[in-house]
Amino acid sequence: MKRLGFVLLVAAAFALVVAPALAAPPKGKHYASMLVMVDPETGEIDASPACLSFTRGGEMCTEFDDCGTWEFVAKRGHQNEWRGTLEFVNEDGTNVKAALRGVTERAGTGNSIAATVLATLDGVAVNAAIAGTRVSRSACLEFGLSED
Repeated sequence: MKRLGFVLLVAAAFALVVAPALAAPPKGKHYASMLVMVDPETGEIDASPACLSFTRGGEMCTEFDDCGTWEFVAKRGHQNEWRGTLEFVNEDGTNVKAALRGVTERAGTGNSIAATVLATLDGVAVNAAIAGTRVSRSACLEFGLSED
C-alpha cells in the first residue's frame, strides 16, 4: 500500500510539472482584434480591425493570409503567454516585420487576447498593440476584412 501511495504521489507531482508545459493556447483559435498604432509619417493614431488565427502547428495568420510563427512561453493561472513573428509586404508595398508578445486570458465565458507589437515598416520601428476576443473563424475573417 505504501508503494502504491508513493507511485500515485510521484505521478501527481509529474502531472503538475508537465501539464503547464504542455498547455499551449491559443492554438486552433481565432481572435477578432483591434490593431492600434501610431502612423510614423503623420504621428496620428490608427486603429484597424484585424483577425489573428493560431494553428495547432505553430503558425499565426492574419485575415490577409500573411503568416508567421508563434510559440507558447508560459502558463500563469488563467493566462497563457506567447510570442510570435510576422513578416510580409502589405497592400501598399511596405515591408512589414512584426514581433508580438502576447497573453491570452481563459477566465470567464470566452477567451481574450492582448499583445504588444514592435513593427518595422520599411526600416522604421513602430510600437503597436492588439486586443481582441475569441470568435469563430468566419466571424474573425469577417471582422478583420471589414472597413469599420
